[in-house]
Amino acid sequence: MIDLPSGVTLVTFTKAKIYDLWEKFRGLDKMFGDEVRGNIETFAANLMKPNSITVEIDGGLLHLDNIKIGNRAEVHMSIWDKHLSEKTNVIKDLLLCAFLAYDLKRIETFLMDISHAVKRFVEKKLGFTFEGRLRKRVSYKGELIDQLVYSILREEVI
Repeated sequence: MIDLPSGVTLVTFTKAKIYDLWEKFRGLDKMFGDEVRGNIETFAANLMKPNSITVEIDGGLLHLDNIKIGNRAEVHMSIWDKHLSEKTNVIKDLLLCAFLAYDLKRIETFLMDISHAVKRFVEKKLGFTFEGRLRKRVSYKGELIDQLVYSILREEVI
């Protein structure tokens, strides 16, 4: 199990918790592609995948999934209070915890190419490296858009 920084809570999913999170997230226009938008079942299934962990920070969630111990994982940052930069240190602490707890070599994140502020945050504040563009990969408001691939390596964090 992962040792969490102060102010961070491991999320236990209940029907009520999933509904509460859905209510917070579903109004955020740039949070979901069409596959999840308007579909609480898909939203819940994504959060409760095997080999995943979700933690709540003030004003958001960090979801680590596809955890391959000794190798890699994916991180999904969902912030509903719009104060992303205020969460830089706690997110960095959580990434460090994940690298150590699961002996990870890399953590990846995938972003829809619609939010320039999030791209800047991931690159400039968190230190992720842009690795590539998956062209026309995600349906967003009925249009196929690019998905951007970023990663951070263990030696860049530890």
